[in-house]
Amino acid sequence: MMRLWGVGKVDNFVGKLWTGWKALRDEGLQQIAMFQYVFNTISSSFGTLSQKVSEMHRHVHLCTSTGFYDSSPYLQVDNLPPNDTIAGLIEGLAAAHTAYDVPRERNVFDQLWLEYEVLPSPTQPNPFLVQTRMP
Repeated sequence: MMRLWGVGKVDNFVGKLWTGWKALRDEGLQQIAMFQYVFNTISSSFGTLSQKVSEMHRHVHLCTSTGFYDSSPYLQVDNLPPNDTIAGLIEGLAAAHTAYDVPRERNVFDQLWLEYEVLPSPTQPNPFLVQTRMP
């Protein structure tokens, strides 16, 4: 039996990924680089999109008169749970960035919403971002 550590102890999915990877490694099978890439980024994948979907449901409920949301007393705007995933991901990414940085990251499409959130605004400057001009 292989011993789990880190996130694998509390996250069943990550635990199975880790156990499978170790079993293949012990058999001598080499993994392609993409496996490592997916394994490292899976924890924040689609977090931004889940917040945007939640915002879309709230918007549709407040701005349309389709009658769909009137079909059940449970489909009320107050019953739509808040989803502030982007802010939480930004806090985690900022903390991770201080500990570890990957130059020239190429995974940009699902992380674009995080970039927008991390950029400083007039009301909330970001101490982790350095802006400079090219010569």
